[in-house]
Amino acid sequence: MGSMVVRPTPVASKAAVAKATDTAALHAVPQQQPQQHAQRKLEAFPVLKQASGALMFGGVLVMIAAFFRNKFTKQPFKFVEFEGTTVQAGNNLAMFSTTGVKTALVVTNKGGGHGEIGFHLALALRAKGLAVQLVNDNGGKDVTSKLPFSEYAQLTAAGVEVFFTDLSQPRAIDSVSGLTRQYDHVFDNENVCQGAVAELAASCGAFYTYVSSGGMYLPGEMFPMPEYNPTKGADKNKQKAHEEFVMSNAIRPRLSGCAFFRPQYIVGPYTNKRDYLDWFFDRLTRDIPLPLPAPGTQTTTVTDARDVASMLASVVGKERMIADRNPVFNCASDQSLSLTDIVMICGEACGKTPEECRKLIKLYDPAAAKDAPSGGKFPFRATNFDVGVEKAKAVLGWEAQYNDFKYVASGYFRGYQALGLDKENPKMDTSFDKHVLGFNGTASPGSSTKTANSQEALQAANEALETALGKAEVILTWVLGPDAMKDLDREKAQEALKIIDDLVYSRKRAATVAADPVQAQALVEKAEKKSQLVKDVLFAMLMKHNAEFAVGGSGVPAKQPSAALAAPATFSPFF
Repeated sequence: MGSMVVRPTPVASKAAVAKATDTAALHAVPQQQPQQHAQRKLEAFPVLKQASGALMFGGVLVMIAAFFRNKFTKQPFKFVEFEGTTVQAGNNLAMFSTTGVKTALVVTNKGGGHGEIGFHLALALRAKGLAVQLVNDNGGKDVTSKLPFSEYAQLTAAGVEVFFTDLSQPRAIDSVSGLTRQYDHVFDNENVCQGAVAELAASCGAFYTYVSSGGMYLPGEMFPMPEYNPTKGADKNKQKAHEEFVMSNAIRPRLSGCAFFRPQYIVGPYTNKRDYLDWFFDRLTRDIPLPLPAPGTQTTTVTDARDVASMLASVVGKERMIADRNPVFNCASDQSLSLTDIVMICGEACGKTPEECRKLIKLYDPAAAKDAPSGGKFPFRATNFDVGVEKAKAVLGWEAQYNDFKYVASGYFRGYQALGLDKENPKMDTSFDKHVLGFNGTASPGSSTKTANSQEALQAANEALETALGKAEVILTWVLGPDAMKDLDREKAQEALKIIDDLVYSRKRAATVAADPVQAQALVEKAEKKSQLVKDVLFAMLMKHNAEFAVGGSGVPAKQPSAALAAPATFSPFF
């Protein structure tokens, strides 16, 4: 289908008059802006038309004030050219624009993990006083009955002009009728025609903000991951390739500036990708075991789309704070969560007790998932994958407003119930669960036939755990104290692993500046071996846990989990 435009409801705006100051100017202004630019803004944005008359009147008042001030202070006059308007003022430089309102274009996709960002971003920009046009990809179909597009009446009521078009078509952006094509800011939240959007931003000298992806990061040893964390190459990641294109001589010199934001897992109001949290609710509400990749302490960030939008919008007014050579910002909540934390908090939202949630958690070996079917796969990475957002806080002055995951999860669950998904979810799939846990996907897996293999596996797991504990006894005692082996559970083993891994990291940093690099590297390798011994203990605990579960699932009364497999009673930073 062709492009479609939704015109905004006229919104009254207060006239803005630039204040005279004792410094040079209140804000940076373009010195060589063609007069047609201002006229195009007026023609394209209804909000600007309403404001322009009042701004001209306000400008006259500023000129009169400047005249009388100079008359009595005998200060010399200066002439300032600003957007085609000459202002006569004294040493207190007075400036005003024939438009007065900054303009922004938001180009956004039709779905996926970033689907709702455009909606919240447009509202955030309007709240900052910008005139906004939004182009939404529709893939050639009518998407207006689906979220978040079914809520776009809120945008038009706020004064946003909305256009729908198929961005996959040649010259799609060029063919959208009604765009002003002269903007102060261009926000690009799609990966269909991002090259064309960047070119549009460059053609009008706009500040270009690209919604990239945190998925390009290669998890290393530092968590939360900083912006300088290693990434996939441009040949392996589409977003990384576009970042490099924007910084090339073909685009960057013609932009007033640029910024790249790398979001991770996004949830929030009006999402059309519910997989991240619905995966947990599907199992919790049906009392189906939740397979978590061992050890379950891996950390990640789950971010409300409104916080993503506010971070993107925070570039307005901070353009000069963003250094050309490092325009990358992690875009996520400032609160990291472990995978077990997510289960427990989602369970609380469902009305389950912590004990009920713990009983449903079943750990699996991440290696077992490599050939697992994709249906119903675990929605997060099996490794640590959280990012740090201190740079956005320091440079852009951004602060998260929706970083209480309990609040986010409870709101999400209400939406889950409203859709009736707790009763029936056609998209629910347990193929992945069956593969990694080896059960039949029902609430009572004990209907399977008892086999000798399950008993043999349990015996082998017990022996493997005893062997691993024997090898790690010295290091566990050294880290946890003389009573380490008494009632050792998973939480204590995880605590020991965290301490040792911190030691590995500190020794690696010290090795980079050590006077004797050979000796320093030997200390690193020694710490790494200790870490591996504790990892072996945790893995053996996992194998025993799963073997006991398999025995229970075969109709044989399973023994109570040993102390080494007992889930921790409370949250800790590592669990």
